[in-house]
Amino acid sequence: MKNSAKSKQDMDATQVRKEIHIGLLQPVKIYSAKELAAMPLSQMIQCRNAQEEYYVKSELSLSDQVRQVKESMQAGEVIIITFEEKRIHTYAVFKLAGQILSKRIINQLTHRGLIKLPDMEGVANA
Repeated sequence: MKNSAKSKQDMDATQVRKEIHIGLLQPVKIYSAKELAAMPLSQMIQCRNAQEEYYVKSELSLSDQVRQVKESMQAGEVIIITFEEKRIHTYAVFKLAGQILSKRIINQLTHRGLIKLPDMEGVANA
């Protein structure tokens, strides 16, 4: 009797879907000319380089699909990661507004520093 109760609890625990919500990270602060002039030279150069790198990575090198995802996230949408168990592996499914996103899009957003994924140890497609 106890074994059957434990197995039912185990089945319920494995069927529960865990969801994680991921929002857009804050972009690099864009300084005005007056703010840059008030900074020490070394800090000014670092800020300028960060601004240029952010612009190149987030504006010039994005594909159309990634640009659409970024714009919808700027409008307030969040990426929802749902973990699903299939046979013996756990898979992460990325969704934005009910639409499933490919891993390629998630990788582009992560590589360009627009989102940060949590540690997904033990997930097959992480």
